[in-house]
Amino acid sequence: MYTFGISPYYDWKTLALSLFGGVLMGCTVVFKSGCLSGVLGISNYTRRVMYGREAKRYCFVIGLILSGLFMYFVYGGREEYVYNDATDEPGRQVKIFIRMAMGGILVGWGAAFQLGCTSGHGLTGLARLSYRSWAAVICFMGGGFITASFSQSSLYYIPNPETEADIPDWWIGASWAMGHCVLLLVVAFVLRWYARSGDATKMKRAQMVGEFICGWGFGVGLVISGMARPSKVAGFLDVLNGNWDFTLAGVMGGALAITFPYFQIFEIYGLQKKAFLHPTGFDLPPTRKMPSFRFCCFSVIFGVGWSVCGTCPGPMWVSVGLNPCWETLTCVLGTLGGLTIAEIYNTKPWRRKATPPAEKGVQSNPADVKLKATATEEAGLVIATNLIDVFA
Repeated sequence: MYTFGISPYYDWKTLALSLFGGVLMGCTVVFKSGCLSGVLGISNYTRRVMYGREAKRYCFVIGLILSGLFMYFVYGGREEYVYNDATDEPGRQVKIFIRMAMGGILVGWGAAFQLGCTSGHGLTGLARLSYRSWAAVICFMGGGFITASFSQSSLYYIPNPETEADIPDWWIGASWAMGHCVLLLVVAFVLRWYARSGDATKMKRAQMVGEFICGWGFGVGLVISGMARPSKVAGFLDVLNGNWDFTLAGVMGGALAITFPYFQIFEIYGLQKKAFLHPTGFDLPPTRKMPSFRFCCFSVIFGVGWSVCGTCPGPMWVSVGLNPCWETLTCVLGTLGGLTIAEIYNTKPWRRKATPPAEKGVQSNPADVKLKATATEEAGLVIATNLIDVFA
């Protein structure tokens, strides 16, 4: 039976935690753009970790994982899955593993084709008024709400009373969030001072440290806001279970309160293209590109997966440190599997053909012809110069 009601676990105090966690995540996005350059998109980071060798991307992911481990010991908020054979629905544990695997695959697959996730489209794209990001957020939020409500996701990810009791009071979470915002500011100035000479080696080291701090700050924000707990995400997306958790709306609100004025003001003056540790400048994705039907479909797929497993790439990496368990591992493998499927589809290795040898009568590439002509002219000039020297 579908009913509407507010969960007894959530009130204005947990809403305040979501707001302050969102503010810290917004400050991390600003730190990434202003200090390190570019857009913070964790699904893109995950793809680069899988298929690239950029050390700074590994530093970011390591920062996410270690932030979860750190918060587990000093803050709390670990999501422990509790199973009770006497009261649980038959096969609930098996269904959770299936949902984690299938949801992870859909999250990875959808994120790869919609070119982002909740961090890239939600915290940055909305703030930049990007057409595609607004379409992506509407589609994956709509797909998430509908799927979670009619599949009753909150009945599988039940809040653990011990976990809820272990969460610190709102002012403690606010102190942690504001303290890390100050940390980001201090680190930005320290890295700028360290790399002030422009030396390439120092610049690379500063970027790696900056990426680690960026991942760390974002991970702490996810834990404080509650987005690292699948039960909280499922409770937010499932509006027809009678125990709706409205507080996660504060995460987006707190983050956009920081990122929206930053990107609007700095984009007007072009300052977003200048970063402390990227002196040559960088380009941001276009904001006026219209979303395609295919793009919107994969955004819906991402939202369906998000509602089924209760997590997305950022919280997934944080959960590796915050809640290392078989459920988390299943979700990680599913997400990486979805990204792999998308990569295989994009590269299409079965369609690759060997380049046939050049045949007679086949027109050559004009650029190659020009290059060969230039080389011939240079060789002739050298020969002529040598002949002049001989007969002079």
